[in-house]
Amino acid sequence: MFSLKDFLVCLLWVFSLLPSDSRARQSEQNTDEALYRNRTLLDASMCSDLFGNNQTHDSNRTARQENLVSIRRYSHATVIVHHTNWDQPRYVEYPGIDLVDTTMFSNHNTHPVAYIEITERLNKIDCTPGIYTINVDDAIGKKTKVLAILEDLVLIERDDELLYLASDPNLEKPHWQMVWASPWKIIKTPESSKSSSVRSPTPTRRHQTPRKHHRSTSGRSGRR
Repeated sequence: MFSLKDFLVCLLWVFSLLPSDSRARQSEQNTDEALYRNRTLLDASMCSDLFGNNQTHDSNRTARQENLVSIRRYSHATVIVHHTNWDQPRYVEYPGIDLVDTTMFSNHNTHPVAYIEITERLNKIDCTPGIYTINVDDAIGKKTKVLAILEDLVLIERDDELLYLASDPNLEKPHWQMVWASPWKIIKTPESSKSSSVRSPTPTRRHQTPRKHHRSTSGRSGRR
């Protein structure tokens, strides 16, 4: 007969057989509760000077949909498919602004969320220091668009240049692969019916009346 101790040992053994990604997803769902248990999370709308407003969000979404086709992270590279002349993103740091973490999905969020901390009062920006939650199509300063939120980094565009923030500057530099896709589509139209060619009549040779050859007569008379 199993004792309570034996039951707990078996339970731990079964849990250890679960795929690591399942445990990771469960852990990821509790990321915000674990990391920010004693911190108050602030909404990006409370700092519109930095993160933009609804109009900024709509404008950024329109630009993203026009320029960015897709972004996917694979084992060999992070592939960005786009319609523009973007180069590979470069790492950037903003004084007084840190990327704390990102969450792909959780119990509270059905879309990726980035946690940006304002560590000090920023010049000309009236925002309370703290940790803010931002989404794709928000801004991080003027002329800046949040294009994508990935694990441990945020991809942004500023003045037609791709940049990225990383939660840990010591992380290995991402390998980017840029793929250009044509923004134009080829519309195939039904083939028009071929016009039947009319054969031109063969020209006939004009009838010529044969010339009569007259024997020339000399000035002599006939037979003598």
